[in-house]
Amino acid sequence: MNASPEAVEAAKTRITQAQAALKAAQDNLRDKANKAGLQSALNALNAPISTVGKTPRSIDAFRTQESGYQSDLNSAKQAAQSVLADENATASQVAQALEQVQAIQAKVNAAKALLVDQADKSALTSERTKLQNQVAQAPDLANKTPQSITAYESAKAQADAALAKALSVQNDLNATPAQVQEAVNQLKASHTALTSAKAGLQTKADKQALIGALNKLNEPIATNGKTPNSVRAFEQAQATDKATTDQAKTKAQAVIADENATEAQVSQALQAVRDAQTKVDVAKALLVNQADKSALEQAKQNLDTAIQATPNLMNKTPQSIQAYEQAKADARAAVQAGQAVITDLNASPEAVEAAKTRITQAQSSFEISTG
Repeated sequence: MNASPEAVEAAKTRITQAQAALKAAQDNLRDKANKAGLQSALNALNAPISTVGKTPRSIDAFRTQESGYQSDLNSAKQAAQSVLADENATASQVAQALEQVQAIQAKVNAAKALLVDQADKSALTSERTKLQNQVAQAPDLANKTPQSITAYESAKAQADAALAKALSVQNDLNATPAQVQEAVNQLKASHTALTSAKAGLQTKADKQALIGALNKLNEPIATNGKTPNSVRAFEQAQATDKATTDQAKTKAQAVIADENATEAQVSQALQAVRDAQTKVDVAKALLVNQADKSALEQAKQNLDTAIQATPNLMNKTPQSIQAYEQAKADARAAVQAGQAVITDLNASPEAVEAAKTRITQAQSSFEISTG
């Protein structure tokens, strides 16, 4: 009750000012800034980046690019963490921190995009094992044709090269899927070629029958002791078949010398030789042995000796002398005829026998006449 007007006015002024301050404070009350987006962005930025299963070359590229923004990355993270920890942070501060995190995240994503997965090499491993097994199963090359052996060895060399290339790709952690697929294709092609080459190994054809037939065809045919007429007939027949026979011989010799000759080629050459042999045998059958003239020659010699032994005709009757002379003339004629047969190399056994009989009869008659 004793308050002065000045005190009342001062209290009033104070209350008015307090009310105004309270009103201003009420008006300045702010909601906490929404930091969920910033927190999510920071979590994404903090997510670890795995390089497991990535190519070394791409990891190097990633690390190089990462080192270029590492300072900005650390700053963005630190700023975001400070804003998140500041309960009085404004929406503007949150937005600024989020923008900074998103900007660095773009750089992180660009660097991460450089990481390349190592190529899947499971097919390469499988095909390599298959080809290694095929190469390890070495075939027996004994008595195989050189040509088929060469084809096999060529296919094996290609397989070895494909395996070496595959191993190189297998060990190359930077190998691309295209390089892996190329190596797989080479392994498959080599496996097919090697399998085919093994199946194509041919056993050398058996040439013994052909060799024996050719040796027989090449055997000389003796014409000694054959009649000239039959020799001429034989030679004429051989001349007619000479081209065919020579061709069969040449073909057989070529097939025998060819270590790559097939059974079919040997069989064909053998048939040609046998056909030629048949013609040779037909020609050979024309040869005729000269007749045995030993008995004829002996009989002629005996008669010659008898003729040379001239008897004493003195005091012989004219009739007996005449008979002797006639027998002697017949004997000489028989000798001449026998000599003609002996000289004739084409004389048949029948002609020889006839000449011998004539001489024998002449011998008997002559001996009677000189008795």
